[in-house]
Amino acid sequence: MLRSLVGSEMCIRDRMYIASIRNAVRDRDSAKPQNNVEDEANELLAQANALRARCTTETKEHSEEILKETSWQFDRINFNDKEQTDELIAHALTTLYDPAEDKFGEVHDLYVKAIEKYQEVEGNACQPKIDEVTQTLKKSDKTPLHYRQELYDQLSQLQSAWKKNALLREGKYVVEVTDDDLASYIEVIKSYIETELPKCQNESDRIALIKTGHSMVEKKGGPGIEIAQDYYRQAKDLCDDNENKRIIDGLQADAEHTLTRYKQEVDDFVHERFSEIAKGQEQSQEDLLAMYHEFSLNCAKEIRELFPKGAAEVGPDEVERREGAAAYRLETLLEVVKQSYERDCALRKELHTGVDGLFDDEGLPL
Repeated sequence: MLRSLVGSEMCIRDRMYIASIRNAVRDRDSAKPQNNVEDEANELLAQANALRARCTTETKEHSEEILKETSWQFDRINFNDKEQTDELIAHALTTLYDPAEDKFGEVHDLYVKAIEKYQEVEGNACQPKIDEVTQTLKKSDKTPLHYRQELYDQLSQLQSAWKKNALLREGKYVVEVTDDDLASYIEVIKSYIETELPKCQNESDRIALIKTGHSMVEKKGGPGIEIAQDYYRQAKDLCDDNENKRIIDGLQADAEHTLTRYKQEVDDFVHERFSEIAKGQEQSQEDLLAMYHEFSLNCAKEIRELFPKGAAEVGPDEVERREGAAAYRLETLLEVVKQSYERDCALRKELHTGVDGLFDDEGLPL
């Protein structure tokens, strides 16, 4: 009976041992799938992180390439085609965003799979990991938008710089065209001055003529210079540093000097032509004086023959330039001629009186 009891007890212990082994095996087998699920989730997470890093690098490099290409294209756009810059920016953003969105869509899917796999693990042991991956997923989804915004900001700066430079180019071009127009039109102004200057009687008339010339310069070149100044003002508003503002101040001064330069040319031409006219008038007076003097010399020569040598004073042979000298000389010569005439008349009267007396004394008929 004891043997029976001992045998029965051993059977119970054997069954308990076998049962414990079975439970251990079951526990081991049940734990192994759980660990495999988490490992799979970790593997998916690692794949997602790696893909995210690669896509981030590719998107960043793509953004830099687009920025460089777009910057070069900006320089080819004229100011009058400024709407093309908006189109260029829109195209650049689309070119960057669309492929980035596709790439990060794949990253998104991997993160979702990793989260789902973590959720298969029993209990809440992986909840912190799920929360972490969820935050990473959200950041990853924003990456295309981040680089899109970054590119937009950079392109906006380029657009602003392009607009400033385009405005400066337009301003310089308008000044050059205006300068060329004035260079041709100044000949028209000079022709007008040539016609009107001889009509000027005094300094006031000449000043009025100069003002008219200035007004002609303003009407021809003023509108163009004002357009250029407006371009320069807009460009200056886009400047952030004082150095560029000072450069534009210089361009504005040069534009204004264009009108000043042609006005000065009007002044110089009027003064030059007036000097020539005055010199010509002075020469005419000199010629007239010489003519009168030559006439007086001829008269003097004839007059000297009317009187005995040294009896008639007709003045010096040199030209006298004292005021009224020529008139005085001619009046003197006229007076000598009158004296000669009066003398001849007196002699003729005496002659006739003597002849009449002789005839009377001799009783001769007249």
